Amino acid sequence: MEFKNRKVVHENGNTYYLLTHEDLAVLEMQKIDLEQKIVELANICLDINANESRAIFLRPNDNENKEILNHLESFIINTQDEICIAVAYFTEPKLTNALAKRHQNGYQTRLILNTSDILRVDQVDSQQPIAPGNILRLLKLSNMPQNIWIRSLGCKNSKKYENMHHKFLVTRKQVYFGSLNWTQAAFTKNFEALCYSRNVTLVDDFRAAFENLWEEADEICIVNGNKISKLECSICGSTDGIDMNSAGFYCCDCGNNFTI
Repeated sequence: MEFKNRKVVHENGNTYYLLTHEDLAVLEMQKIDLEQKIVELANICLDINANESRAIFLRPNDNENKEILNHLESFIINTQDEICIAVAYFTEPKLTNALAKRHQNGYQTRLILNTSDILRVDQVDSQQPIAPGNILRLLKLSNMPQNIWIRSLGCKNSKKYENMHHKFLVTRKQVYFGSLNWTQAAFTKNFEALCYSRNVTLVDDFRAAFENLWEEADEICIVNGNKISKLECSICGSTDGIDMNSAGFYCCDCGNNFTI
């Protein structure tokens, strides 16, 4: 606003304009408009933060894959909100250790695994289930004063096959999802996608989906007389180096691919 043809007073080196009531009214309207614009701008910034999303693409033997794994590990360890995870294949030791540290810190976790691929019977006619060593470690934690709860979903037999094939992690505020299983092969040898979002609608959708899966899933526990055995490599007998890839199970110690 320009103050032309207004009375001017000079005092102590300063210039003052003698304004009319009409001038003051115009200035007040401009002040209100400016405040509204500031609020609108702030709301836009909040919306951007609230809806922040990003897609990450992994490639075989890419050094950046380690950074992504380290980020997930740190996020799992340090997030105090409950973490809800649904993942088909889970053998990555760093993420297993991260969940164990969460348990020690008293942070709550719910985990849904794929029954048809993580938990299998040793023989076709056997009732003895077997699982990778990292899953057994988490199951033992779930039998302690509980900060972690584990269920499984899916089945595999001649008459019925259901595959819990999700790969997502969701909290109250954010979600990670994509093609990425939690295996060593996925982080080192595969072309994968991992998406991250703080979009409120998307987060709510994933949380609702998880709750539905949780209701359908069965609790996994180690009980006397029906203990789960460790999965062993058919060549070297390793139990701690078992990973999963598209061909089935893979031994990181001797390189053996095998199925059961």
